[in-house]
Amino acid sequence: MLKEIEIRRSARTFSSKPIEEYKIKEILEAGRWAPSCFNNQPWNFIVLKDKETEKVHDALNKGNYWAKNAYLIIAIAAKKDSDCISNGREYYLFDSGLAVENILLESYHQGLVAHSILGFNEEIVKRNLSIPDDLRVIVLVIIGYEENLENVDSFTREKELFPRVRKNMNEIVHWGGW
Repeated sequence: MLKEIEIRRSARTFSSKPIEEYKIKEILEAGRWAPSCFNNQPWNFIVLKDKETEKVHDALNKGNYWAKNAYLIIAIAAKKDSDCISNGREYYLFDSGLAVENILLESYHQGLVAHSILGFNEEIVKRNLSIPDDLRVIVLVIIGYEENLENVDSFTREKELFPRVRKNMNEIVHWGGW
């Protein structure tokens, strides 16, 4: 298994330390190279660095307060009709998710931590970032250097120290049928 898959977790401890431009470009390239239906590439990456991240702070759900410390936030937006629709399935959501996974893994590859969130008010994000009405803001990806656990509140520290667990393979894998 890839090291980045093994170490990736949804971090909540972010430093405001600047991220080198070459790392940001590599992260965006990783997202750009994600697979998509008929290579439609429906995603748009709205990149907020440093103080620009404040544009979405008032849109964050209360529980995502920790995201305000991150140096980098990428909003992923796409149009429903910019990608395939097959058997009632809207590929723009799935394909954007593939781009997000590439972004998450490349962030860890670059020595950063990352966390994708849906806990935000989409209308506020769209307004504050001047995103056209016909696009959906699918997810925000919070990226940065990891903050020392000694510098975060006890609630967040406890969440960060909680071990990653996964269901057993026999609970989720069905060979030859259900």
